[in-house]
Amino acid sequence: MKTKHPASSNYQKPTTVCKNCATPLNQTDRYCPSCGFDQQRSIARQTSTGKATRFIGPMVGLFAFLLLIALALGATYYFISQANSDKAVRDESLVIVGRSTNETIARLKETDTELSEDQWTRLRELLSRDDYRERMSEALRELRSGDLEIAPGEKTLRYIPTHRLSLRPVTVEVLTAETPYRVELGEESLDLSANDRGEVSLMPGIYQAVYHTADGPSLTEEVEVSHHAKRFQNDRISLYPRAGAVLPTIRSIYQSGRIFIDGQDSNLSVRDVDHRPELLGIHPPGTKYQLKIDTPMGQVVTNEVEQAEGPISFELVNGLVLARAQPEDIVFVNGENVGSYRDFADCDYVVGPIELGTDVVRLQGEGTEQTPFEQSLTESLGGKEVALELTEELKGTLMNATRRFVSDSYESLKQKSMEPYSNIQPGSPIEERLNQALEEFKQGDGSLDYEPFAIRFSNDSFRVYAQDGRAYAEFIESYYIKYIETDYQNHTSWHKKMIYDQAQDKWLFYDEELLYDYVIPEDNTLVYIQ
Repeated sequence: MKTKHPASSNYQKPTTVCKNCATPLNQTDRYCPSCGFDQQRSIARQTSTGKATRFIGPMVGLFAFLLLIALALGATYYFISQANSDKAVRDESLVIVGRSTNETIARLKETDTELSEDQWTRLRELLSRDDYRERMSEALRELRSGDLEIAPGEKTLRYIPTHRLSLRPVTVEVLTAETPYRVELGEESLDLSANDRGEVSLMPGIYQAVYHTADGPSLTEEVEVSHHAKRFQNDRISLYPRAGAVLPTIRSIYQSGRIFIDGQDSNLSVRDVDHRPELLGIHPPGTKYQLKIDTPMGQVVTNEVEQAEGPISFELVNGLVLARAQPEDIVFVNGENVGSYRDFADCDYVVGPIELGTDVVRLQGEGTEQTPFEQSLTESLGGKEVALELTEELKGTLMNATRRFVSDSYESLKQKSMEPYSNIQPGSPIEERLNQALEEFKQGDGSLDYEPFAIRFSNDSFRVYAQDGRAYAEFIESYYIKYIETDYQNHTSWHKKMIYDQAQDKWLFYDEELLYDYVIPEDNTLVYIQ
């Protein structure tokens, strides 16, 4: 049997299959005879999906690229803003200020701080004082207003905020009384009439305030212009030029005593002004000064001292200085335990308030009795004079102190300064006399044609005693000098007076008297000056 050729009949060879169930289909079949799936719709959907896939791929890449750029910009913004934030600049400034004056100046010059060379010099002098940099750092650390501030700077890349170290000016006011003044403060000047007030704004620094009058001498005082200065009160520094005003010099062993000026607390202690009297400012004649000392028992006061030329010294009104003791020794007042010796260290071992001459103060170690020295000091309260034993050790101590005093006196003339003196009582008559002698020496030719070489002590002249709880010593010494060119020798005799400083455990000279025509007795002790 012969097979028919397909072309000769209605037979059609399958050319495709169903996209849904794979049943063979003819080219003309739209719907699958098996599952009924629309073949045209399937093809259209497949074509649409392919086009979408080709479009989404590039879009995802572009989005990822833009996201990376945004993250990079955000990170850059964060790190730059943090590096220039208020806190970061403040922390860095604390390190710089605490470390070096030059670094602080250099950092300020990097900002928009514009000062003249004189202003930079005055600021540098202020920064060179360690106590000032400590006060400045403390203000920065505690976020208080001060000479330095962390101010907003120019924006980095126009958008990122920054901060910079900057100086704050200080307000200075000058108030006159009955006298008109022309006042010079650095580059600024004020012409003030009587009972007038003027005000200037100055950059921080050490200034010389000069007050000119029409017919009298000019006054000059050093002023620390700073928000951290002791004189900065009520958001300003106030200056009070007065006719006849002087800069007071306070000398006292009561270093912790707070200074009151005409009854007003100056916020300064004796320790503050010991080497910087300019902190007190100038004051007119008649100004009264007083010290107040806070002790574990309460407040001890001194007498009021009126302004005068020369050093100002004070006496305790309702207190006394404890004798030298061990830190753990106990202080008794009228038999009552008021604390250990150590407890009185911060107030220079001043005990009080007490009624002098009535209250009895004594020191006693636990389980021990008072020493003879302590008993004598206690007995001397109320003005009674009690003799002390002159031991060979005490006599040697007094003679060594005198030898040191003579050496210091010679060195003082060589240096033309009072600094070499190491054992004179501050504010005492002997300090005043030595100051005067030094000034007279400086006004002369200022040359030394002699040198000291020996001291003779009159043995029977020594006297040691206690009075009002303090120990004293008196003796006569003859001071020998030798002229350098001629080897000629000469001597002068002095009645020396000393007081024992319990806090320093040292004998100090407080007065002396020149003895004319004194005949040195045969019973004497010769000490050579090395």
